Amino acid sequence: QRGAMKGDVTVKTDAILEEESTLNGNLSAVNVFSNAKTEGQIVASGTVELKNQAYVHGDISAATFSVTSGAKIKGAVTINE
Repeated sequence: QRGAMKGDVTVKTDAILEEESTLNGNLSAVNVFSNAKTEGQIVASGTVELKNQAYVHGDISAATFSVTSGAKIKGAVTINE
């Protein structure tokens, strides 16, 4: 969904953050597909996939991680088994 959101978000399924969206808070979901600006931690039990417009200022933790050329990350990435 497009727009701006402030605060922590927990989703029991997939989280899809579209281009021109912003999230200022931590995000927890099964899978995260982002093309948005996120300021906070991202934690996924499955996959985190960052598209070319994605910007993450915070740590990322996931079982699998994918990043498209153009995405920016300022933080650590941890791949969990």
